[in-house]
Amino acid sequence: MPITQLRLARFRNHFESIFEVGNADTIFLNGPNGAGKTSVLEALHLCATGIGMRSRRDKELMMFDKEGYRIDFSFDDGRNFSLKYLQKDGRTAFHDDVEFSKWLELIGILRMTCLKPDDIELIEGAPAVRRRFLDILLSQMDKKYFSALCRYRRALKQAYRAERNNHLKLAGSFSQLMIEDMPYIFLKRDWVVKKLSEIISLIALKKFSDMTIELEYKPAIPSLQVPVDWNKISETCLKENMEFENAGVFHRYGPLRDEVILKFNGIKFRQFGSQGQKRIGAILLKIAESSILSEGYGHVILVDDVFGELDSVTRDFLLELLKNSKGQVWIAGTETEIFENRWQNWRKFELKSGRIEKITNSGIIS
Repeated sequence: MPITQLRLARFRNHFESIFEVGNADTIFLNGPNGAGKTSVLEALHLCATGIGMRSRRDKELMMFDKEGYRIDFSFDDGRNFSLKYLQKDGRTAFHDDVEFSKWLELIGILRMTCLKPDDIELIEGAPAVRRRFLDILLSQMDKKYFSALCRYRRALKQAYRAERNNHLKLAGSFSQLMIEDMPYIFLKRDWVVKKLSEIISLIALKKFSDMTIELEYKPAIPSLQVPVDWNKISETCLKENMEFENAGVFHRYGPLRDEVILKFNGIKFRQFGSQGQKRIGAILLKIAESSILSEGYGHVILVDDVFGELDSVTRDFLLELLKNSKGQVWIAGTETEIFENRWQNWRKFELKSGRIEKITNSGIIS
């Protein structure tokens, strides 16, 4: 399994907590509200993606009245990684105590899928929620995508600022920069949506005999040319955007307005699915994400107190999918003992006020 040890220092309400995981493939984090369970998951989320589950601000991630935080994790192949933040210096990252040239190089080394109570927003929420889902998935597995996305967003922000200040020529220059990265963003989003749809369809075929489920990528482009040439499409987007900007509409086309549509039996989940169907749809998205990320080394699945939102049938469906997944599963909850008999190789940490109070095993942990 990927992670054998995780250490949090002055992170959220953990002054210093060391989780000796050993060879466990399932880790339970049990305790009352405020015990620091989600903070453990958030530390892993931060190391995998560069952003926290609940906050993007480092000052909110560190323990109150401290100067920073540190997260260390080790893989079973002996590699050790660290993410450190100090208010005076910012973030730094290390591999076996050797500092990376940029802390962003840490992203993608640990791959992460996170299931949360609000995942239904993947179905019900605005298109930006689904774009963010794609971006987090692709950024973990493709550094080129992550770099292209960062450059595109930076140019988009600068173009918007220039246009607001009526610097139209400068805005045009930034728009030109954007189309250098747009083709790759379109290409990879198209690929990953097809991959997700393929996995979801296979799961649905096995589980739901009366339901077909598919995912569709709807790029925000004037028209789809056949054969698809994302370079030409990106150039067309730029030309069309310039015309709309003259009418006061900022960037009608481009990755910033892409959409992903989930359908069951040809019907859109978002508009016509029941709450139960939407929760199943969100679970399928996350499990499909997990399947893609598990093709690399060091994949963890974070489950943050989601079972209370599910009926018994959907809960058992999720537990079955988690049990059959390839990643190391970290489950946080107030009553995790009801799930322990589902796994053979587990370790449980009882938490209280940011401290580890008790550790129990399945009996076969080394």
